[in-house]
Amino acid sequence: MFDQYYTPAHVARDLIRPLSGLDARVCVDTSCGDGALLAAAESAYPNTQCVGIDYNSLTIRRLRRAHPEWVLSRGDVLAATSFVRCRAMETARHCDLLLLNPPFSENGKRSHVHRTIDGQEIRCSKAMKHILTSLDAVMPTKAVAAVVPESLCFSLLDSAARRYLSTKIELVNRSEVSHNTFNGARARSLIISAVIRVPDSDRFIQKEAPSRDSSRLDVAGVEVVRGGLPCFEAKTSIHGLPYIHTTELAILATRATAAAFSSMRRVSPVGRGTIRGWTILLPRVGVPRLDYIRPVFARGKVQLSDCVIGITLKTRQMAEVWASRIRTRGGELVELYRGTGARYITISRLDNWLRSLDTQREAITRSEETIW
Repeated sequence: MFDQYYTPAHVARDLIRPLSGLDARVCVDTSCGDGALLAAAESAYPNTQCVGIDYNSLTIRRLRRAHPEWVLSRGDVLAATSFVRCRAMETARHCDLLLLNPPFSENGKRSHVHRTIDGQEIRCSKAMKHILTSLDAVMPTKAVAAVVPESLCFSLLDSAARRYLSTKIELVNRSEVSHNTFNGARARSLIISAVIRVPDSDRFIQKEAPSRDSSRLDVAGVEVVRGGLPCFEAKTSIHGLPYIHTTELAILATRATAAAFSSMRRVSPVGRGTIRGWTILLPRVGVPRLDYIRPVFARGKVQLSDCVIGITLKTRQMAEVWASRIRTRGGELVELYRGTGARYITISRLDNWLRSLDTQREAITRSEETIW
């Protein structure tokens, strides 16, 4: 079952606006809901043929009464047989502009597999599978416009799908939507407009690094370590290591380091996500407080929660310099935290940004993680 958070009319208009100069004779929405996206397209392109598909038969009946001139059919995007065979697909295959508002919630199963028309298997979220299936089935000739959950554009789960999309479409506009835009849901989302990519043109998206627990930057003495022990797996042990979860970041920022470590819970280590020496700690999940960003020193090993990231440095001087750099450009750091629900940061995204802070080495350039 999909969620039913329909697109408000003003968001639908904002979605279409960057493509207002398009000659769109056929506009298709593969989960048309109450028809807001198609209505906006019809207003922008008076001579267009609107085509709508939705899994809800009641929704389709209502739209047929309201818009008898539209081509409408019942079909489920994620059920290949019903989607491809629905009657509206005959017209949809002449699509110029594809409109999308994929489901935001996962409802249990988080990872899905999409098989592309050229035989690739891509693991992705439900929202991304909706987009890939629609794009491959309808094959629009000119453009795509979508309202998407923010996590689709930044999560590691959808990174392979974004690389695939970069070969098909080229971003022309991206803007944020208020988290309370959808009635009954508090979800961060984006509206995206893209044109169909001309074959052999340059890619606009950069390859993302695979998920990893740590990364040694091209900067001497600096390493990024992702914590490895989830709270629910942490087992208390009096002979274990001090355990740092996000709740301990405030303690470390306001108390002497030695005293803070001595009062921490000790746990059995898991062999990954540990730190020692001079370290700057950041939350992996949740937006960081800039006043908590300061060097701490651990004489022995410390186990990090999987919600904490450590930037380890060789000397106190290095740690203080890097902490100052990070705080100075703290606004940029906060913007790196993305997510439809809770905001989070990936190791690769943090890596790229930290390289941009190393002004002492000309060979290191900033490589921003972008989206389609």
